[in-house]
Amino acid sequence: MKVVHTIPGSDGKRKVKFFRRDDGTFGFAGLNLGEEDCWYPCGRYSECHASTLDPAIREAEGRVEWLSDQSTNPQSLIPNP
Repeated sequence: MKVVHTIPGSDGKRKVKFFRRDDGTFGFAGLNLGEEDCWYPCGRYSECHASTLDPAIREAEGRVEWLSDQSTNPQSLIPNP
């Protein structure tokens, strides 16, 4: 599995990481920053098995509440180079 894109929360305490599995499908994981400055997973999004990154981002927008609010800023969704 390889991380291919990350969308940080505007507060710096949340993020969604998008990854490509060894079988070529894409998924995502929500992470929160804990009190001890370490990231921990939140939510259960392992059901996402998108064929490309774009549908994985759209699915995350529909399932991660803060991300759907933040998605009004399209710059935040542009994939990392």
